[in-house]
Amino acid sequence: MGVSNSFGEVDVRSDPFPDGTLHVIVSMKGPISGNDLQTLQREIDLKRDPNIMVFIESRGGDWNSALSLGRFLRKIGAAVFVKQQGCYSSCVLILAAGIRRLINGPVGIHRPYSTDLTPQSFSEAQRRYRALEAAAKDYLLEMNLPESLFEAMVRVPPESIRILTTLELERFGLSQDDPVAEEIGDAKEARELGITKTEYLRRKARREKVCPPQDLGPDRVKESAESYMNCRIAVMRGVR
Repeated sequence: MGVSNSFGEVDVRSDPFPDGTLHVIVSMKGPISGNDLQTLQREIDLKRDPNIMVFIESRGGDWNSALSLGRFLRKIGAAVFVKQQGCYSSCVLILAAGIRRLINGPVGIHRPYSTDLTPQSFSEAQRRYRALEAAAKDYLLEMNLPESLFEAMVRVPPESIRILTTLELERFGLSQDDPVAEEIGDAKEARELGITKTEYLRRKARREKVCPPQDLGPDRVKESAESYMNCRIAVMRGVR
């Protein structure tokens, strides 16, 4: 189902993959808002325990909505794929939520800011900033990412953007899978394949080299996801 509004666009599709598993492909673009979470909660059937892949391109949006959406994506075990147009500002919180994180576009950060123009004293502004800081650090801790990511954000003025380098993405953990989910998943997949953990890790290292993420454009999201997943499956089964 596709949903478009003044805030952005969310498209949710369920597709069976060649290995027999059901995948939910979510395509999100445009500003992040509370409507995005409502759409996903309505469209995704958690009782079916699908594999969920989120393809996102966004300049950011409402900070609190991104926190809520990110927590929902982590709860349902979603993988997050950054498309060629990139992921900026509060969109980085969505990327952080992925148990698998795949980046095929720029990732940019800056200091979060309030759109509230109500006059306030310095002490009140300071209190709000500390509350935002605490909420952000708690969120990153939930996502098993370092507080240093938020510290890097606040050093960039809100009217600017800083594109993270490959090394910075690695240092902040944004280009890596979640370590806790990865440990659980690795052991499960090794058991299912009937191989040792050592052999599993060898194949996994090969998979990352042989099967880079692809972005075939907005009209070929499903094809891009299927190509990526088919390659991963073949390598892990030892047939590629």
